Amino acid sequence: MNNVKAVTGALNIVSAVFFCLLTSVPSYAHLPEYLGRRYFLEPDPAPQIPEPCRGDRPALRAQIQQVEQAINNVELPDGAYTAALVDRQAELGRLYAELCNHPASLDEYRKALHSVRVNDGLMTKAQLPFLRALAKSYRAIGDVESAQNSLRQAFRIHGYGRSELDEQALADCLAYFQLARELYTDPRYRADARLFFEAYQDNREMLEAQQAGSLAYTDFEMLALSHLRNQYLLLGTDPQGGEGPAIEDTSASWQFLVRTQVLVYARGAELLEDLIQRAADQPVATRARLHLRIANWHQWNIKYTRACRAYRVALALAQEANEQTLINRLSLPAELPEDEELWAHLMAPDVPVMGRAVASYRISHRGDVSRVRTEGIDDEDPESSPAGRLRRWLRDSHARPAVIDGECVAGELSERVYRVIK
Repeated sequence: MNNVKAVTGALNIVSAVFFCLLTSVPSYAHLPEYLGRRYFLEPDPAPQIPEPCRGDRPALRAQIQQVEQAINNVELPDGAYTAALVDRQAELGRLYAELCNHPASLDEYRKALHSVRVNDGLMTKAQLPFLRALAKSYRAIGDVESAQNSLRQAFRIHGYGRSELDEQALADCLAYFQLARELYTDPRYRADARLFFEAYQDNREMLEAQQAGSLAYTDFEMLALSHLRNQYLLLGTDPQGGEGPAIEDTSASWQFLVRTQVLVYARGAELLEDLIQRAADQPVATRARLHLRIANWHQWNIKYTRACRAYRVALALAQEANEQTLINRLSLPAELPEDEELWAHLMAPDVPVMGRAVASYRISHRGDVSRVRTEGIDDEDPESSPAGRLRRWLRDSHARPAVIDGECVAGELSERVYRVIK
């Protein structure tokens, strides 16, 4: 009996240790993720993003008065839900949004949405333009849950993306997934892990449904890469906190995160391998870029040998296709994830940025970062300035080695300009 208890106890210990190892593997591989969360690479030249509400305000107010009068002329004789009002209400919502009077804009778009549902049904596609507009105004006032729910309603109207899709339907689905990623990483909003995980699941299920569907290769690739970006964010979230992004460990979202992180590396590799197979009859340059993506995925998850093999294939295909831009890109190391879509939204003028800093550093053939030198462009105290924080984060960051003559080699990145987020 004592022997049975001893064996049982030993098995329980082994199971507990195995579980701890499973749940801790992602932490050694990739956590925390800083690029696209705490800092991001500034494009050269930096894009000039116009600030909202810079139009001719007197002219906009005059147009608003004209549209309001037109609405009264129709509403009084025909009632509040006549179809003739819908376009005018939508126009009024657009004008209020241009004035940045988003509460008034939301009110008008909700009226138009209600009218079109009364006249055409709850699932009519005629409401899609209003759902897109509502999402923008909800986001502008910081109601991120309503913003995402508006685009998810469009996703629902498109059958959750599981049936045949036209160009606009695919664009709406992808816009929903992109919004969820942006809200999850935008410092202006309190990240809601539940909302991101809902979109993560929707993207995954749509991708699975479309694997045997009739989507053209380029459309399927966009859908698959959307989910790959979701996987980067999921793996890059640190449930334990620290300096990196985190979520509370008492929530159901935390439990989902820990369970899923164990599986995501393999799922991401399978996703990219499937894309490579599907691209067998695509241009050689397309296949070269896919091999670069799978190499980066392996590298980011510290699978150096697999990564270098894939980099070698990517370079060979780029040379076969005479893709000099890609060859030149591979000849220099790079930050990972090597995907500007993950932080492009942070270039908005109202994103709170601590400042900018310029950095130069060495990346080894395995992707290790060393010899980091940083200098603040908007310099302040050396230790608490953007340059000081960036220096610490770069030492613990993910990087791709240079690939020259089919080999992964060390290289230097010089004078890289980053924005450090508050």
